[in-house]
Amino acid sequence: SPASSASPGPAASSAAPLPGPAASSAASSPDPSPPLALLDKHLRARACPSSIGRRYTGVCKGAPRADPEGAAGMADEPFNVGLALLIAVDLLANALSFTMLFPFSGLMVVDLVGCSMEEAGYYAGWLVSSMMIGRTVSAVPWGWFSDRYGRKPVMVWGNLGISACAILFGCSTSLACAIAARAIMGLIGGGLPGTAKTCVGELFPERHQPRAMGALGATWGVGIAIGPVLGGWLARPYGRLPAALGGSLPLFLELPYLLPCIALSVLSALSAAVTQLFLPEALHALPGRARAPAAAKSKGKGKGRYAQLELGTVEEAPGATERLPASPAAEQGGAVDEQAQWYREGPFVSVMVVYAVFSFANLMLDEAYALFALAVLRWDAVQIGSASATTGLPLIAFQLLAFPPIVKKCGLRGTLFAFGLCLAPAAMVMPATAKLAGGAQWAVLVAALVFKTCIGSAGFTCLFMLGNNAVRKQQRGVANGWGTVISALAKAAGPAVGAPVFAWSVSTTDRSSAAPLAALRQRLGHYLVFVLTAGMCLLATAVVACSPPSLDHKREEGEEGQREGQGASE
Repeated sequence: SPASSASPGPAASSAAPLPGPAASSAASSPDPSPPLALLDKHLRARACPSSIGRRYTGVCKGAPRADPEGAAGMADEPFNVGLALLIAVDLLANALSFTMLFPFSGLMVVDLVGCSMEEAGYYAGWLVSSMMIGRTVSAVPWGWFSDRYGRKPVMVWGNLGISACAILFGCSTSLACAIAARAIMGLIGGGLPGTAKTCVGELFPERHQPRAMGALGATWGVGIAIGPVLGGWLARPYGRLPAALGGSLPLFLELPYLLPCIALSVLSALSAAVTQLFLPEALHALPGRARAPAAAKSKGKGKGRYAQLELGTVEEAPGATERLPASPAAEQGGAVDEQAQWYREGPFVSVMVVYAVFSFANLMLDEAYALFALAVLRWDAVQIGSASATTGLPLIAFQLLAFPPIVKKCGLRGTLFAFGLCLAPAAMVMPATAKLAGGAQWAVLVAALVFKTCIGSAGFTCLFMLGNNAVRKQQRGVANGWGTVISALAKAAGPAVGAPVFAWSVSTTDRSSAAPLAALRQRLGHYLVFVLTAGMCLLATAVVACSPPSLDHKREEGEEGQREGQGASE
């Protein structure tokens, strides 16, 4: 009855015994699965005897607990640093595949195409965009695969794919081959970002998710610290590096960009090995979801009751005469359709719009910086890589130490709004450094890079969490896959648009017959692409201001609050 369906709370449910039907009806909880409610005390008393014990009472040997509805049972656990680092390691190769390329992308185009440095931007953007196009095609299928067969296989195969395609990219002798290798890399590794974000949403309680997502953001900091060093210092090694590093090998004279790709390949393979050996499978935290075919085939064949409960085949617990109260949607006629058109709802749409605009602006700014340093400041690959690498350690410190308390104080939407406002002026400082010289030019540009990198990476971390909050837990794998698709499209468009615009703005040959465009180029010059980036950042900030406040919390919590309010009113 409605009067007897009040939730006793976590403490009462764990302390009070469940002797039979009367107790089960008096101690009902919002969990829609009667077997889990009735067997909760018995499962908690067992010392992790099976996978179902690990799912609902904790994980043996220090692994995290996972609760069916938002990890409520993990609320009292300390933050699992080791697990956060494991998920972050999975994204290291993904970060390096981007940051390693920026120092030498323009030089690679000059070598492969034979153009000038000022014209390199007409082609260099496609080296970055091709990987994003491949990720666009594969992100949703990888999300579908991870929802049915597990998160770990997606991450292992993604890292192995990056390892193999890095070698193909380093061996490219034409621009078409290089673009194709990057596209294949995006196809195979397209599931990594979305799957990692899904793992955080499933393996950590909400109060620990800012720190866990901060660890993912810190991975980008590690990638910025290592990637530009690999790309800037190891590119064109023949005659420049010691013989121990391949400086005298004729192979690196013919393939001058192979050495940094070998380093990326080795690190990617190590990430795949660490993932396979140590990362727990996050999909097991979802009760009632599809398992691997092997598990499905064994359903009901000689299995005990706990194995049946693991597979979701138990319909009613012994002694249970009453079912728990149905949700309002079910009472009105039918169970909730998990495949409802959640992707059309306002919270998810608003997050995806901000994600797209923010991704476009950030990648366009990254590509514009590298081309600006090459064509205007006349820096070489080592100088570009060194300046980028200096932002790595500040980013790690910001993500791990400053980001969690900022989110706790301002909320996800407030934090993202502030970061978007701050990113626009940082974009305008970069081109102004052309008026400086010597150490002052280096110091101001590096300071702008550090500020932009910290703010931009933290903004993406906020978007990761907002994306998880916008949908129910059962939809997060596919939702993060769609988020990766939308972000990949925007990230592909950013360099593809920004690089040619920058090349046109600094070109000495007038490629436009329209007088207004020629006047715009003459007035803004190399500032043009940075002005466009600042405008995109302000547009993303405006969309954040219009997003629903419910995004600051998980969707299950909001729906649970609505059910409790309806029960109290009745």
